[in-house]
Amino acid sequence: MCKQATFSKYQKSVIKFLNELLGTQIPFTYEKTQNNHLKVLIEGLDKPLYTSSTPSDTKSLDNFMSHVKRELKAIEVLTSNLANTSMKATPQNPSIKSMFQPNFEKLIQTCIKSLRTRVDSIKQQEQDKVLETNDIDFIKDERLKIVKASISHTLQNQRQANYIKPKAMKEIESSILRHLNFMLPTMAFYSDLLVENTTIEQAESDISIISKSINKPVRELSKGQQALPEIKQEKVIPTAKAQIAQDGQSKKLTGLTQLLQLSTHNRVNAFRTMTSDQANELISNIEQAMTLNREQDIEAVVAMIRQKSIPLEAIITRLEVA
Repeated sequence: MCKQATFSKYQKSVIKFLNELLGTQIPFTYEKTQNNHLKVLIEGLDKPLYTSSTPSDTKSLDNFMSHVKRELKAIEVLTSNLANTSMKATPQNPSIKSMFQPNFEKLIQTCIKSLRTRVDSIKQQEQDKVLETNDIDFIKDERLKIVKASISHTLQNQRQANYIKPKAMKEIESSILRHLNFMLPTMAFYSDLLVENTTIEQAESDISIISKSINKPVRELSKGQQALPEIKQEKVIPTAKAQIAQDGQSKKLTGLTQLLQLSTHNRVNAFRTMTSDQANELISNIEQAMTLNREQDIEAVVAMIRQKSIPLEAIITRLEVA
């Protein structure tokens, strides 16, 4: 959600139209896209709407207004009462209908407008607390507190002396909370955020020991490499034992496996936590491991040639033909 001052005159006209059309009845939210157009999300519509028309075109606003109305009519959200009152929405909750209804409607609209300007701040606070506490259960109560504080602040500024019954107040809070929930991320978003953050933290922790995880198997391979030329036919490692050795090595590289399972973006971000020396050491370890793997493969081929008693000339001839 961008600040109102960052929107163009055309975009402000679109926002004003949406406020007048949807009022307190239908939640909506909006934001700027990378190409500077306005992206609008309306509750009930399964896809966002965009102000793709050229702002300099005098019919741009009319075209967008017509598009919104068509979409709303398609899902039967736009009622006949809404159209007959010059796009002024009426509250859905019967408990709010009373002689003070205009005051309640103004109260709800003022609170929603105020909360829209704070959406980015509220979202950031929620995200920080979710990552800090590793929990999302607090969000529902926290948002209700924000709504109640907004209502209290608005009533003080309006100096509204009329008493609001508890039942009506709950309906007012529910109406505003519905809009706030639509503006802010869902619980599913924060759940995914926690999973992603946990994975990244684990990867960052693993990076600090990856070098050691690689070095130890490398040293073991070095010893094996020196012994390979002396391998005799009767001492060739059976396949089953080789598989066991491989399984043991894979267990040592659990952290590396988890790191490789990350997306490229998250893996790069995890690597960014390393110092230059750590990065150079890791690159050197990887290059050394690749070299030793190649040498081990060569020695394995040599051992097989010895075991099968295949003449070297025959192999060279076959390679030349291939």
